[in-house]
Amino acid sequence: MEKEESINGRRPLRLFIIVLISLFVVLLVGLLFYFNIGGVSNHTLKILSNVPVLKGLIQVKPATNYADEIKKIK
Repeated sequence: MEKEESINGRRPLRLFIIVLISLFVVLLVGLLFYFNIGGVSNHTLKILSNVPVLKGLIQVKPATNYADEIKKIK
């Protein structure tokens, strides 16, 4: 009987830990996309824009050549 009680007592704790870890991973991925760390967002959008169903929905920004823009400003 003690074993059953201890197993049932740990179940909510395990569920809480799994939900907490899942939320952390979703938050981390969201921050990677939001701040475009390492070009993750740009790279993913390029890949997704090649999918026929998503082609019309996703617009990929052309790569910006900052050297040319600086020359134009000068």
